[in-house]
Amino acid sequence: MSPDIDNLTENNQIALFMTTFSSPLEAFTHWEQTTPDNPLFKQPINGNIKEYSYNTAGEEIRSMATALKSLGFEP
Repeated sequence: MSPDIDNLTENNQIALFMTTFSSPLEAFTHWEQTTPDNPLFKQPINGNIKEYSYNTAGEEIRSMATALKSLGFEP
């Protein structure tokens, strides 16, 4: 069972992250799969605030990666 991260101090959250996941990508993938509708961040766009969930962000990230790859950019 995952700890309630909201009740951990920032230092303890960082320590949990460092011991649980081997990379930021692994952490993102985990949270996208386990909590897809949770908010990841908010972005101001044209005077409005758009909220991105883990799922929405993942879809946009993969779409941008596909577009870059089609232009010849590789990882």
